[in-house]
Amino acid sequence: MTFAPGSAKAEKELIEKGAEKCLQKIEKQGGTYKLIDPKTGKVMYVGRTSDLSSRAKQHKRPLKTRELDFEVDKQTNIYDQLRGREQIIKEKYKPPLNKINPISPRNKNRQKYLDAAKELE
Repeated sequence: MTFAPGSAKAEKELIEKGAEKCLQKIEKQGGTYKLIDPKTGKVMYVGRTSDLSSRAKQHKRPLKTRELDFEVDKQTNIYDQLRGREQIIKEKYKPPLNKINPISPRNKNRQKYLDAAKELE
């Protein structure tokens, strides 16, 4: 909803949006990431999570990912951006350990997610 410039409602909307952006910057725990083979530099896996710190620790357990370097790609807590960015980096790097597409080509929200991810660039 858009309000006339200078109106009380417009000012309130700007303040709320500004506060929301500040909070997102402070609380950015989620995001997308890559697992990279330290010997070859090849991206072996990409993913998304709401908690990057915990996810990095989880990838140190399985033998398949234990030796791979965890690298944060983008930080965000916005679900649509997470979904879209994961798809973008999967298509870019074609990681061999990712077995399924993050977003099905038939998903009705696919373009919405991809558009949201562009806000991260």
